[in-house]
Amino acid sequence: MKRLVLAAAVLVALMSIGPAPAAVRKTVAVSITHTAFVPRNVTIQTGDVITWTNNDTVNHQLVSQQAGIGSPIIKPGDTYSFTFTKTGKFTISDSLNARYQKATVTVQAATPAPPTLTLNASASVVRYGAAVTLNGQLTSGRAGVRVDVFAQECGAGGAKRIATVTTVAGGNYSAVLRPSKTSVFSVKSGRTESAAVTVKVRPKVVLSKIRLRKFRVRAYAADSLVGHSVIFQRYVAARNRWTTVKRVVLRVQANAVTPLPSTVVSSVSFAARLRAGLRIRVVMTDAAAAPCYIAGSASARS
Repeated sequence: MKRLVLAAAVLVALMSIGPAPAAVRKTVAVSITHTAFVPRNVTIQTGDVITWTNNDTVNHQLVSQQAGIGSPIIKPGDTYSFTFTKTGKFTISDSLNARYQKATVTVQAATPAPPTLTLNASASVVRYGAAVTLNGQLTSGRAGVRVDVFAQECGAGGAKRIATVTTVAGGNYSAVLRPSKTSVFSVKSGRTESAAVTVKVRPKVVLSKIRLRKFRVRAYAADSLVGHSVIFQRYVAARNRWTTVKRVVLRVQANAVTPLPSTVVSSVSFAARLRAGLRIRVVMTDAAAAPCYIAGSASARS
């Protein structure tokens, strides 16, 4: 049985979302003591920050012509922070005390953060036969990168690749799918994999009036729902509520135009003594639609 239908492989992204993020910045704490900087020698990456705290009893002022540091006077208890944006080995000294021990800061080129894959679904619940758009971004920002779409359908033993798309400008990608059962989706590019997204599916339930006091319910799904029940209700305006008329069970499989290949149509016809023109509906509850579907409903006039 064909489980999922790929309606469109790639959609043009709505907008480009910048380049890949740099590695996460870190902050290194350095204490200015009575005799020296602690630690005296620090190795960091570009974009990292050093925060000096004056734990001495006198003022200090940090300078480094190479690094571009010229701090204000740092009073006891105060702090001073500096972000290092260029690589190199820099000497830090105290302009207020020529004898104060110098410190060394070695700045290395930052390692880019590994790319990640995001994944979103345009809807968390769809009716059987309806489309859902999966979209996201490869944070490297590269276009032309292959992204495989995987789905683990309800009742299946594991996830299967059901589509392949290609990133466009900004690393964005998009695919339109028509899940036939509740499914868990993920995407993967090389060794980079997204978090999972679940899309639940309601059976397509149709209620129709055949003739006076005679009605028919059809439920469209990828599996037979024969033996599953639906609740037939009418609306009581005076009470502003729905009241149950009867519970009926889907009895047979019927032939009908279907929204997806391999659709199974489960049907039942029944009588109900209702006057014409009333608002009526049928509800298939979560329990009745389980395990691979959630509650569905349909309305009509008697």
